[in-house]
Amino acid sequence: MKLPRTGETFDSRYRMVRELGWGRAHVVLEASHLLSGRPVAIKVPRPEMAERTETREGLLREVRALGAIRHFHVVELYDAGITDEGVPYAVTELLDGSLLDALFAAGAKPAVADAVALARQLAVALAAIHARGYTHGDVRVGNLFLARAPGGGDERLKLLDFDRSASGGAPYGDGAREDVRAAGGALAEWVAGADLPADLAALVERAVSPTPGSRYADAAQLLAALDATGLASARTTLLARVSAPSRTVITPSGQSATRASGAVPIVPPPLRRPVSQPGVIASQPAPRSPGTPGMPFVPAAPRAAWTATQRGHARAEYVTPVRLTVLQGTIDGRTEDVSEGGIQVVVPRPMVPGDRAQLRFALPGTGKVATCPTVVRSVQPRPGEGSAVTVGLEFVVLHSTVREAIRQYIALTARPPG
Repeated sequence: MKLPRTGETFDSRYRMVRELGWGRAHVVLEASHLLSGRPVAIKVPRPEMAERTETREGLLREVRALGAIRHFHVVELYDAGITDEGVPYAVTELLDGSLLDALFAAGAKPAVADAVALARQLAVALAAIHARGYTHGDVRVGNLFLARAPGGGDERLKLLDFDRSASGGAPYGDGAREDVRAAGGALAEWVAGADLPADLAALVERAVSPTPGSRYADAAQLLAALDATGLASARTTLLARVSAPSRTVITPSGQSATRASGAVPIVPPPLRRPVSQPGVIASQPAPRSPGTPGMPFVPAAPRAAWTATQRGHARAEYVTPVRLTVLQGTIDGRTEDVSEGGIQVVVPRPMVPGDRAQLRFALPGTGKVATCPTVVRSVQPRPGEGSAVTVGLEFVVLHSTVREAIRQYIALTARPPG
């Protein structure tokens, strides 16, 4: 498959405007309809992946899901087709606004009320999806878009990328609970570092429980719980906080392009073709989740602050056996050092940055066993030790008793940050 160039016709119906960006398996193009001139976003497989069955099936799955789930908080499908080469494509609205992770990276940290309002809109979208017998399967900040309403109206959340969606004919089950877990993880990330009311902290902990049966059964239950807190703001103004006068269009895969001259919008540049880095296994970041119920809830630092957290906190050498519980089972290893931001461990096999892991280890000083939710932030091979790797884990949520034990230990034994 060859991508069309600017000005060329795509599938006899659309004129190519520009290439907006590359995702994991797809390319997103800005185009216009030949007859109506309507601006659209076209999602097609990346050329080197166009022949892969799973890539084509994923895009067709997204088309079917978007056709069945027409909702205010879901990106709108305009058209779809299959080229003469047999390659499927999806045509959607061209959104004006920004991905949430781009906004947060630009400094638009949401207040708790805004975070709850965003979570509520996400729950509304997921409730509609579940009611139609679908699950999304890939809810994360990178698939959440804050769009300006036409004419400059209120901001509204849009859920993107349905290529991992599923339809079992029933709205409930593990898939719906996994969507709820991911939504709760997103909310936990948005409120990281804030003092939370007890009911909201309990809501997040239930939504992201490691036991599926302990979570909300579906998004409708999560929505009811969010409404019960009474914390959601009536409207958000996150785009207004960071936007310049120019308008930025970001397509359903999160690529951005400036539409008007003037000040440069505060958003990351378009995604480029991925580049492998030696010793690092690339992956999309996964949502976060708080941990053990029944203890004070203290959110840890946001995802984007991992490097600063790792270097900015004093660290202390600390060696103790550790067990990580991941989706595929358990991994036993040992710790090397610890800080209030995270912990470094050695495990016998590679892990993937962005993966979530429940960490079980003995606290320094007290010896009490603690379980903490973590996310993998770095993976480095250990020369001469076979498949063993050193893994940097960031604490997603750190309970007050765990934080205090680490703080006291570091005060006695820490080396300076660096």
